[in-house]
Amino acid sequence: MNTIIETLTGMEALTDQVVAMDLLIAAKSGVRNYAMAVTESGTPEIKEMLTRHLVD
Repeated sequence: MNTIIETLTGMEALTDQVVAMDLLIAAKSGVRNYAMAVTESGTPEIKEMLTRHLVD
């Protein structure tokens, strides 16, 4: 089934490198979004909660 999907989409099989790069990009995006939310938060409680999530 996998080869059929690869043929139809024109994409090759996912390699470990592609999966790892996708995970890294998603993680970096999440950190950036949390950091922006911390700087734009309106109340100290929300800022503290977002900072805690960012550190975790």
